[in-house]
Amino acid sequence: MQVVITERESDLKDMKALVDMLELNITREQNSKHKLQNQLDQLTNTADDRQAIITQLKEELSQSGEEKTNVHNVLLSTQNDLLEAQNELVKTRSKLGQSSKLVEEHVASISQLQTNLEEKDEFTNQVQQETEKAKETIEELKNELETMKAELNDKMKELDDYQTLIGDSQSSSQFVMNEKELQISEMKFKVGKLQTDLDIKSSEISD
Repeated sequence: MQVVITERESDLKDMKALVDMLELNITREQNSKHKLQNQLDQLTNTADDRQAIITQLKEELSQSGEEKTNVHNVLLSTQNDLLEAQNELVKTRSKLGQSSKLVEEHVASISQLQTNLEEKDEFTNQVQQETEKAKETIEELKNELETMKAELNDKMKELDDYQTLIGDSQSSSQFVMNEKELQISEMKFKVGKLQTDLDIKSSEISD
C-alpha cells in the first residue's frame, strides 16, 4: 500500500507539474492571443485607415480629374479671352493711331487759330492806334473848324459894320467890301472842307 501511495503521490506531483505547465502554456497562449488580437486590431485599423486613404485618394483623384477638366476649360476660356484681348488691343492701337492723328490735326488747327488770333490782335491793335489817331485828328479838325467859324463870324461882322459905316455909293468902299466878301467866301470854303473831313473821319471811326 505504501508503495502504491508513494506511486500515487509521485503521479500526483507529475500531474500537478503537468497542470502547472499547462496553465503556464495557457497563460502564454492567452498572452500570445492578446498580442495577436492587438496586432489584428492594429492591422484592421491600419487596413481601415488605408481603405479610407484609398477612398479619399480615389475621391481626390476623381476630383483631380474634374479639376483637371475644369482647369482645361478655364485654360481654353482664358486663351479665348486672351485672343479677344489681343484683338481689342489691335483695335485700340488702331483707334489710338487715328486719335493721335486727329490730335495732331487739332494741334495744327489750334496753332493756326492762335496765329490767326495773334494776327487779329495785331490788326486790332493797329486799328485801335489808327482810331486813336483819327480821334486826335477829328479833335484837331473840330478845334480848327471852331476857330475858322469864329474868324468867319468876325469877318462877317466886320463886313456888316463896314457897310454900315461907309454906305454903298463909294467905289473904294465897294472894292474893300469885295475883298472882304472874297475872304469870307474863302473862309466858308475852308469851313466846308473842314466839316467834310470831319464827317469822313467820324464815319471811318463808326465803321
